[in-house]
Parts: sequence; C-alpha cells; structure tokens
Amino acid sequence: MRIYTPSGWAILHFINDDQEFYKILGTWWGGFDHRDYWRLSSGSNEINFHIDKVTGMLISDQFCGSRYVISKHGYQRHNAFGRSFIQSLFDSLQSNSKGKITLCKLATKHGAVTWPIEVIDEVLTLDEYFAS
Repeated sequence: MRIYTPSGWAILHFINDDQEFYKILGTWWGGFDHRDYWRLSSGSNEINFHIDKVTGMLISDQFCGSRYVISKHGYQRHNAFGRSFIQSLFDSLQSNSKGKITLCKLATKHGAVTWPIEVIDEVLTLDEYFAS
C-alpha cells in the first residue's frame, strides 16, 4: 500500500452522468534539494476519512488501494506553487470535463478542519474556496 502525506490538501468532487466521486489533491513543499510537487488521488465514492486516535491524523483510503494520511491543519495550506497549480488544474478539469467539478469547502476552527469532516459548501472558483 502506498501512503501519501501531503503538506497541503483539498478535496475535489467529480459528478457526471453515471458516477460521483471525491479526490484528494495533495501538494508537497520542496526544499533545498527537491522541488514542490503535487498528486491527485485515485478517488473514493465518499469523503471517507477516519482519524488515527494516536496521531490525530486524518486517514482516507482510495480506489487504487493507496492511503492518504493528512493533517487537519493541512487543509487549504498551499504555498504559491500549490495555489497556482490548483488553479490551473481546476481550470483544466473544468474545461475538459463532461460533468461538474467542485472544490469542497470544509468547516474549520482555529485554522484546522473540524472533526468529523463537514462539507459546508462546494465552490467553483479558488477565490470562493479561500474566502473566509
């Protein structure tokens, strides 16, 4: 099983005629010896997080068998690369998709996503996504 632990993350909701699924878009901050990068998960039929009671990390299993282990504080935490990449990917997906794609806006408190995960809105632009 592949395990991914992104620095920042967002949830995209894909809807078309016969399918509905959610994908995690993870971004990682590079450093001196490696660059920033991103990964879009294979998806799941629902927002399927459970919490690791020892570490407090959120865990989501994906269609392909991979697992995303993410921090409640990583939601919407993207550097300039991550934000510009999310915008270009989201624009590309929107224009090439036969269905609808939204960014899930989650409930937060004190800079962290709340538990249990609660989707408070689904938005179509990054401005709406990052608005308070």
